[in-house]
Amino acid sequence: MHPKIRTHALLALGAAALLGQGLAHAQATAHTPINTKLSDEDIITLSPFEVTADESEGYAAASSLAGNRLNTDLKDIGSAISVVTAQMLKDIGATSNESLLQYTTNTEVGNIYGNMANSGSGTQLQENHLANPNSNTRVRGLASADGTIDYFMADMPWDSYNVDRVDFQRGPASFLFGNGSPAGIINAGTKTAHFRNRGSVELKYSTFNSVRTTFDTNFVLVPKQLSLRLNALRSRENFQQDPAYQSDRRLAGALRFEPAPLNRGSAHTTLRANFETGAIRSNRPRALTPGDALTPWFLTGTANGYDTLGNVVPYNNPNHKGFDARGLADTNIASIGVDGRGEQVKNYNNSGGFPSGTLNPYWQPWLGGQFAAGYFGNVMGITDNTGAATTLVNWEPSTARGIGANGLIDKGIGGIPFSRMSSLTIYRDISKKVNIPGAKFGLTRNLTLTDPSIYDFYNQLIDGPNKREWQNFRRANLNLAQTFLNGDLGCELVYDRQHYDNGSFSMMSDKGQQLYVDLIQVLADGSTNPNFGRPFIADGTGNNVSSNASDRRAVRATGYLRHNFAKGASGLPGKLLGQHTLTGLFVKEQKKSEYRQWQRWATDQAYAQEFLANVPGTPIPIDDGRRTIYPVIYLGKSLAGSAYSSAAGAKIPNPDAFFTPSGNTVKAFDSTWNSAANPAAPWENPLYPVGHKFRISTQSENPANYRGWINTPVSLLDAEKGDKDALTKWATLSKYQIESKALNWQGTFYRSSLVAMYAYRRDTVHTWATLTGSRNAWNQVNLDPSVFRLADSASSHITDS
Repeated sequence: MHPKIRTHALLALGAAALLGQGLAHAQATAHTPINTKLSDEDIITLSPFEVTADESEGYAAASSLAGNRLNTDLKDIGSAISVVTAQMLKDIGATSNESLLQYTTNTEVGNIYGNMANSGSGTQLQENHLANPNSNTRVRGLASADGTIDYFMADMPWDSYNVDRVDFQRGPASFLFGNGSPAGIINAGTKTAHFRNRGSVELKYSTFNSVRTTFDTNFVLVPKQLSLRLNALRSRENFQQDPAYQSDRRLAGALRFEPAPLNRGSAHTTLRANFETGAIRSNRPRALTPGDALTPWFLTGTANGYDTLGNVVPYNNPNHKGFDARGLADTNIASIGVDGRGEQVKNYNNSGGFPSGTLNPYWQPWLGGQFAAGYFGNVMGITDNTGAATTLVNWEPSTARGIGANGLIDKGIGGIPFSRMSSLTIYRDISKKVNIPGAKFGLTRNLTLTDPSIYDFYNQLIDGPNKREWQNFRRANLNLAQTFLNGDLGCELVYDRQHYDNGSFSMMSDKGQQLYVDLIQVLADGSTNPNFGRPFIADGTGNNVSSNASDRRAVRATGYLRHNFAKGASGLPGKLLGQHTLTGLFVKEQKKSEYRQWQRWATDQAYAQEFLANVPGTPIPIDDGRRTIYPVIYLGKSLAGSAYSSAAGAKIPNPDAFFTPSGNTVKAFDSTWNSAANPAAPWENPLYPVGHKFRISTQSENPANYRGWINTPVSLLDAEKGDKDALTKWATLSKYQIESKALNWQGTFYRSSLVAMYAYRRDTVHTWATLTGSRNAWNQVNLDPSVFRLADSASSHITDS
């Protein structure tokens, strides 16, 4: 079924069927009230391999499958197990891990509803679970728990619309999952069909115009033999941060067949089947406030630097305002690229061409191009928050064909000032530059915005509509259970199949969600920067898109033998020996995964050859960052000038429009030699003062001798317009297969006063990795199935537990 479920039609169909059964059978919930006397028609004989919500009373569950894969009293299971019932899920409004785990024992969950940040302990906090928030869990303070659905490992997120109960087994569950997480498992038990005509429709309306609709109906097709249950979900959740949202649409069905000819005497046969399909689309809110690469622009004072010997030198240049980088007090500082003299900020601790032992007088410790991935000669797509037309420009000139005095290409043109899209550097780096205590040990954390009058992070998503996540999933399960001797002997055979894929893209990575300010007054081509002082967002890693897809299939066979010595015996020996259950388990599980990463946009090969290649025809790989389109969105008006003594009250907006690069020309520097001058002839470089070692140069370093700034045609590759394979930078396949054999004995002695359990399990694991595929001359991944495939042989290991 296609992931985009037509829920309206499903609800109409289900409602019509529900009315056809008679409103007398319709209930507000799908459960019979506890104090209602059951008729013979209502009585269901459950196999020992299943539990249902009807066994629970309020918040209390009596049994679970989490101990030995059989319906066992919780009091007789020797591990830390707790159960959240359907009634509790309903009362607290929990629909997923994200909204449930904050209420349960020894569990944590991240994201906006959670009780755990899980944002890292480094200098820069980050958010890692926007694509699948259900997986952002921690149990017993250890690690993320394994997610299971009906005790099969699952990647897909569960939702309460078709879940009767959630079992938490905290800690290792060796008998169930020998290779599982030491934190334990979180199992969602799905709703099953039963032999009662029941149904319900639920509509919830909440803050920010969020709407959630669920539908649940059960049809008895053949009395006491065949029934069908359908569940549907349509949810649109909006958040305080505009325009954040999550849309969730799902459909699930369950079939139950207990053929009368096979259910006679002491034998009982149950055939169950269920399926689920769904799709989630979202632009989820961020729990962290944006990084602050803006407010230090308004700082004044002095900053210390280092000389070439490593000694701290106070910065007392009277023509320098310390780390006031606005370019207002000293227009030379920010007027020609980063530091105005062709010296990169990274050269703060050397002479920069000045006499040994002295500090570079043009050093600006707060300046830098410190975006998450850095901007290094990419074509920049520049627009504003209203989605105006994009300007394509290569802000950092390419000198790929620059020559030396000997006339040979040396990839440099010394007369071109260093020019890179820059702003304030992140606090981690500035703290090292000015020798803040502990900085060199990584003990300083990057700044984040704290004043909503500058940017209202409570109500504005900094990405605007330029971030998306998606999840698609489907699952099918077939279960055959057979018992004999009135339930003392039985077996179960289950086949489970799942597909799940998710992905996300964002203009900004987790670490790159920063608010910057443009410090450049004069562009590299000598023109005035019209965006000087304007806040902006930009992050090169945002051009990357990643996706994960997994296919799981599993076969599980379970058999048991039970004997109760006390049954039919009135003497003490029978009571002492009690009841004993021997359970055997065989599981064969396989998971195949594919991970892909691709760029959203890149320049065509013609542009790469013209402006990036030293020699025409030299391959420029698709993953060369210089071919990436680097998005920059300016937000609001300039903060430069006397009107702003601080950033407070700036009320910077977030983007209103989805960024898409447009235009068919790029303004770029053509480094092709275009002069009759002798490259070795002398020339004075005006970028450097008299006495500087780089002042005396040659005509080979004079930009006037090259073709210079031009508008050149460009065609863009766009992943959303059919170029996804051509833009793929990385792809891997993986596969593992587990064969598990387990044996479990449980004994209850003297009226269950003493319960003992012993289990043994052996897991044989086989893993396959991607067979290394070839790449073409442009370093594009070869996705041909004959090359992009799994290795023929697998590595194996055996685990006993």
